[in-house]
Amino acid sequence: MSWADKDSYPKSFTVVIIDDLSHNGDKTVNLTLSQVSGGATLGLKTAIVSCSRYHQLLFS
Repeated sequence: MSWADKDSYPKSFTVVIIDDLSHNGDKTVNLTLSQVSGGATLGLKTAIVSCSRYHQLLFS
């Protein structure tokens, strides 16, 4: 992701989760934003996304 100078508008991206039809519990993805440049700073750098076997997404 990238922001232009003075742009503080939130950005988003899509993570596609493919159902492998196995019944082996919840899935978790750890996300990290890094390589900040141009004098920018990050407030929240990491997030944990969990997808229950019932396809409910949980963010923390």
